[in-house]
Amino acid sequence: MKSIKNTGTIHNILVYGLYIILLILVVSSFFYLQFYTSSLTKRLDEIAPYIQSEDWEKSEDMFNEFESLHKEKFKNLSFIIKHTAIEEVLLSMVDVSTNIKLKNKDLSLIKLENLKFQIEHVYESQIPKFQNIL
Repeated sequence: MKSIKNTGTIHNILVYGLYIILLILVVSSFFYLQFYTSSLTKRLDEIAPYIQSEDWEKSEDMFNEFESLHKEKFKNLSFIIKHTAIEEVLLSMVDVSTNIKLKNKDLSLIKLENLKFQIEHVYESQIPKFQNIL
């Protein structure tokens, strides 16, 4: 009888341990996503003054670097995050890039702000809230 009771206890400990590990992974993924989206919006804030001053070569270089670094990361995030949020970010990246190439200052700044909003929305859509569950 003791061996059955001990294996049941060990089994319970393993199950609870796995739940704790899963909880830690979920919480750490929220912190990572918050840090990642925050760093992206800061990076976009660094590009905005170059668009404002109409330094199109520098702004295009900086945005192309931003896009090349983060486009694939967003595509990879689509495996665990709702596809529509990621697709909106990728479309906003194209919009910003296009408007910078067309040297349209006002639309570039508007599209840049829209991209920042879409990136922040990716994080906010993943926070477990009653509104997100429905």
